[in-house]
This record gives sequence, C-alpha cells and structure tokens, in this order.
Amino acid sequence: KELCDFPSARVPSPTRAMRVALLPTLACATIDLKRVHLVDQIGSNLLFRGNMPTNKTDFAIDDLKSFMQQRATESGVQFPSDYRLVDITLNNVFDYDHHELDFWKKAPASFGELVKWPMGFDGIVSPHDLNDAARKKICTSGIVAVDDLVNKTANLFQWMSTPAAKPTVYYVHCSAGCDRTGEFVAAYRIFHGDFHAGRPEPTTVRNISEIYAEDVAECGRPPNYFSTTALKWLCFCHSYTGMTFSAGAQVSAPICEHFASCKTFGDCTPVEEDVVVV
Repeated sequence: KELCDFPSARVPSPTRAMRVALLPTLACATIDLKRVHLVDQIGSNLLFRGNMPTNKTDFAIDDLKSFMQQRATESGVQFPSDYRLVDITLNNVFDYDHHELDFWKKAPASFGELVKWPMGFDGIVSPHDLNDAARKKICTSGIVAVDDLVNKTANLFQWMSTPAAKPTVYYVHCSAGCDRTGEFVAAYRIFHGDFHAGRPEPTTVRNISEIYAEDVAECGRPPNYFSTTALKWLCFCHSYTGMTFSAGAQVSAPICEHFASCKTFGDCTPVEEDVVVV
C-alpha cells in the first residue's frame, strides 16, 4: 500500500497519526496522470496540480510535460512550446524526494526553479465542538498562519498575473497530490478563483462544498483529516473577517465545520456528495 495513500482508519492513535503525517513518503514515487490537473490560466501562464513529479529513478520531466500538455488540451487551453517551469513543492524536510532536489540543483535558472513551501501543520487541532468565542480566539492567535496560505496563494496569483518574456508553467504538488495539494488549491480558489469560475470580488459568496468537491474530483478522494481540518480553520477564520461562505443544502450550520465529516485523525467524507463539478 502506498504510504501517501495510507488509509487513515488503520491509524490507531493520535501519536501514530501525526507520525504518519510527517514520515517520509516511501512510495507514490511515480507521477500519476490521474492526479495531474489544470487549475488556472492567466494570460499565457498556467497552473497545474499533481503528485510528486518523479519516478523510481529520476525527476520525471518528460512525463510531467506530457501530462500537463494532455490536461491543457482537454481543457481547450494551448500549452506553450517554450516555457519556464516553476516546481512548487509543499513537502517538508520529512518527505522531500531527493530525485526532485537533485534535478533542480543541476537545472539552469533559464529552465526553471524549485520553490519550497512546506505545509501540513495547520490541521492538527479540530474546530469541532468549540464555540465561536473559542474559535475566534484561536484564529486571532494565528493558527492559519502556520501554513501561510494567504500569503502563499497571493504570491502565486501575482506571479501568474505577471507577463514574462516567455510563459511560466507552475506545478504545485505534495507527495500524493491530494492532501496538502488539495488544501493549497482549495485556498487558492477561495481567495483567487480560477479560469473556470472567474475571480471573486470582496462580496463574492464562496461555496465551500463546491470547492471541496473539486478537490475530491481532481484527486479521486477527499483530502485527509489534517488538510481538511486546515480548510475548516481557513473557512472559520476568514468568515470572522467578513468573507462569506455558503454550502450545499445538506450541510448544517456551522458550514465551515460541517461541509466535510472527518474521523479524528481518520478519513474524511464530503457531506454534500451530489455537487456537480464543471
């Protein structure tokens, strides 16, 4: 069984669960077309999500390019023949892939670069069963600042919006392409939208069920407890500062907690399962 898709239900304790979340990823070493998807297009710049872009022996640059080309074509988007690649890894010191690191040590700057944005630490404590006062206090203490999704997604959106001499292709990933990647891409869509849904205004209502459903559809399973819990905190904390969220009809209040049902340190399930993803 691939460690990056380790079934959380088999994890017997919180301590073990946290170790599993932070252990090096020994498998999922092969990039998977099913996990690669086009997220956004601004001008000639493109943003993709996926899993670790390596195989058992190397950084899988040929497969990565082929998969991105295929997904762009499927979306009716032209993939550039000449571009600069920015590889954004959400992995951390516990689970970097040395094939990826070794590739970028040798690659010329004109070809691209590796950006390290380690994530995976916002979602350990659940907002479940806390009252609003307690949640607001925790938001004020800066729980969502750990993964720093506001600044990271803002930086990426600015990069995407900046024309360059040749197009830039951004590939954001973790190991499985589901959990930290799902958390990051959902946050990007909450703050900045995408080329399908358009760009949100300050008064735009964000449908958290639809955004979560996109994560499920693109990965093939929901983000794990840690990443889903991080999204719950993101939803709560920004709802307290004026952002408005909605959810599917089956989701009870507070929707920032109930858009997904998670076992503690276990698997998650979207509460609204009939959301149509365009």
